[in-house]
Amino acid sequence: MHVSQMKVRTLLGAVVISAMVVGAMGQAHAADRFVSTAGSDTANDCLTSASPCLTLTHAVAQAASGDTVKIAGGTYAGTLSFSASVTLTLSAGWTATFGLRDPEVNLTKFVSSVQIDAGPGAVIDVTVDGMTITHNGSFSLVRATAADTGSVTLALNDCVLRGTSGFPFPPPSGLSVSAADTGSVAVTIADSVIEGNRIGLSAGAAGNSTVDIVATNLVVRKNRDRDKVVPTGCGILLRSLDSGALSATLTASTIQSNGPGFETRGGGIYSSREGGVLELELDGSTVSKNRAPEGAGIWAAGSDLVLINSGVFRNGASDVGGGLVFYGYGAQLSLTNSTIAGNRAPTGGGLVVNSSSADLLNAIVWGNRALSGVDLATAPSTVVNADHSDIGQRVVAGTFNDLGGNIDADPLLRSRNRDVHIRPGSPAIDTGTCAGAPTTDFDGDPRPTGAGCDMGADEFVP
Repeated sequence: MHVSQMKVRTLLGAVVISAMVVGAMGQAHAADRFVSTAGSDTANDCLTSASPCLTLTHAVAQAASGDTVKIAGGTYAGTLSFSASVTLTLSAGWTATFGLRDPEVNLTKFVSSVQIDAGPGAVIDVTVDGMTITHNGSFSLVRATAADTGSVTLALNDCVLRGTSGFPFPPPSGLSVSAADTGSVAVTIADSVIEGNRIGLSAGAAGNSTVDIVATNLVVRKNRDRDKVVPTGCGILLRSLDSGALSATLTASTIQSNGPGFETRGGGIYSSREGGVLELELDGSTVSKNRAPEGAGIWAAGSDLVLINSGVFRNGASDVGGGLVFYGYGAQLSLTNSTIAGNRAPTGGGLVVNSSSADLLNAIVWGNRALSGVDLATAPSTVVNADHSDIGQRVVAGTFNDLGGNIDADPLLRSRNRDVHIRPGSPAIDTGTCAGAPTTDFDGDPRPTGAGCDMGADEFVP
């Protein structure tokens, strides 16, 4: 199933869910509830801004479906749990009088977790705006699950999910998303940070469920396992089993200093549970400074992977694949106007492709470091289709189809191959093809800017 098909299905599902919620609520009137560290819970329904409640848990318990809980800056505690059908907005960052809202000035910290579990028939829609969620316990900071026919819609806007240095480990996940049976979970994330957890974002789909994640301007950093014996932490972990369908699209996002950046496992790699569909797309995003034994930047298996206007650089592996390791198992890899550079590993410094096909259009794979397979390394069963790309040293055991316009030359990237931007005089300038290229580049500059389209994520602007 293509990403576009999954998005259409998700949109149709959202329309159905909205209709169900409206029908269930009838003519219910949405209200504002107020919470402040100077408030009181005693005999308080939280409906008056002049007499707010004291705890967030009490305010949520008082709220009806459709309400907005307005939270004054301060620190709050207590787990928020949702299992029955509800639509609720948690709006943080308000002043003590609730006259103005600025989450940066009025920092709102919630020391515990948000747990959303939709069972049979439950329709849960929760929006969290402007909140920092943190703790050092043994459970995820935010969890959204759906089983049987349950459905969850979760929006995180301007939020920080920050694990702390608890004993023996930081929280298992900043955000954990999963669906089973015929359940569905749709998550949107905007202008948010996930950091300091064992796994930043963990998502899985099993049975006949669907999981759809759309993130814009998301930063996932410093998520790693502190267990030196069996490390399992990473920035983003995606898995799909059975006939589950999982789609994740990240735009203008940063995946940095994790271990590794991404790990994806599609249904095709599970011999006893084949069939799951997993699709990951990065658009205008960077994956950098991640560390792992294998596939430090991105380790993808059985998952369709699309990179557009994106960069994978400065990642390091102790074994294989400093930048990107792709095990196809029937899945496809597509690199369009993307740059893989400045990564390092003993074998396969930049891009390693095994048992699949890879399509490179206007790509730069150059300036990586390894003892063998420096920039591009492939297995015998691999087919690489290269079109107007700058590819450096390569060890190709499979088939390499030169579709024209390819070069092997220093692209003159900034910061010694540790950036996606190209410098004046780069051979990548105006030597790409505009056929199939995105109309803007990594920075939003028009493509083409000069006489032709450039190779790589950056369109050079004089």
